[in-house]
Amino acid sequence: MKRPLGVESLTVSIQGIGAFSAAGTFGNAVFAALSTVALPLLLVAKGAEKVFIAEFFVVSALGGAVLNLTVGRWLIRRSFLRSGVALSAVAAAAGMGAVVALPLAQPLVLAGVAVLANSLNYALLLAASEAHDNRRVAALRALFVFGYLVGLGMFAAISLFGGARAAGIGALALSLGNCALSALPGVTVRANDSAGRGHAAQARSVAGRARWPSAQGVRLALAASFAAVLLLRGADSLRQVYLPLYATAVGMSAPLIASLFAVTAVCEMAVLIPLGRMGDRIGSRRSLLIVAGVGTMSFLLVWIFSGYLSLAISQALYAIFAAGFQSIGVVLVGEVVRSGLTGGAATYMALTQVGSTVGILSPLAIPGYSSAVFCLAAVFCLAAALCLLLPHGPAFAAPKAASPRTAA
Repeated sequence: MKRPLGVESLTVSIQGIGAFSAAGTFGNAVFAALSTVALPLLLVAKGAEKVFIAEFFVVSALGGAVLNLTVGRWLIRRSFLRSGVALSAVAAAAGMGAVVALPLAQPLVLAGVAVLANSLNYALLLAASEAHDNRRVAALRALFVFGYLVGLGMFAAISLFGGARAAGIGALALSLGNCALSALPGVTVRANDSAGRGHAAQARSVAGRARWPSAQGVRLALAASFAAVLLLRGADSLRQVYLPLYATAVGMSAPLIASLFAVTAVCEMAVLIPLGRMGDRIGSRRSLLIVAGVGTMSFLLVWIFSGYLSLAISQALYAIFAAGFQSIGVVLVGEVVRSGLTGGAATYMALTQVGSTVGILSPLAIPGYSSAVFCLAAVFCLAAALCLLLPHGPAFAAPKAASPRTAA
């Protein structure tokens, strides 16, 4: 039976990623799903107040940003990709174990930083994947979403028997499994090959020949792009942290909360390939502008309406926002820093961690866990759209003819 064109395109792109990146992305996605839903619920179960929860995630996000700008860049420069993934997984497992086992106290926030060491793997696996265009990034994102969906299913099943604590223990075990995966014989790491270096060099060459109106124009384009990514991540992290807390406050059970995240994951799988094609066709900046508009609608829907159905519809719209922001945002950063996807991945992760801080702190101005917090996320999306509308220089991507479309 002939496969649909979208599936065929996705299969070809995944085949070009490499076994290590594919397996690592899937495993880290399962961990991300378990930890994303379990962490806030674990803290609430320990009696944590809203301010402590915000502090926990803010310190985690800032720590993750520092790790990506320092350790992450160093690991990529030295091509320590497999060992970097293994060490990050061990640190994340240790952090999750501390959150599960230790009592509620101030030092517990440091455990969140250890969990966020797992964010290093995004850039490391991207570097190993040889992904240099929107489609291969979309293929990686598709693997991530599929793994995330599996993780949400695991959370729903585990929480039925042992609650958030059991899900946290499951995330710990899975992170150790990811560490073991990186050491398996026969897993191939293909990084910094001549084709990849050639594409990155060509991208820098094109950028070098681009005619900017002035040095001020360069700074404006950088600032606007970075601010847009930061604000979009702020909206994204606000929803990730506060949606489970809001749903719990209105009386939803843990499996029902997990089902909301599953709605997003299923819808993301459907939109990833079209989003990748859109990014290639109209460019990263215009694509992110559309994504920001959809995100605004998604957040306003939660603010205005109530009930499970409206949340589920909002999550379906949010899937377009999340898939587009995460797969196209890293491409935009790679373009504006003139170093391609691999060089821009660590900068992108640092920006997203700082954006997480903005998204987590802003709801402290609103008492409790009301739907009003999602109005702030809509404001972030609108502000990001304004940043993307500012005058900017030419794109820093290599010509489309140079972009690899098929597996090597």
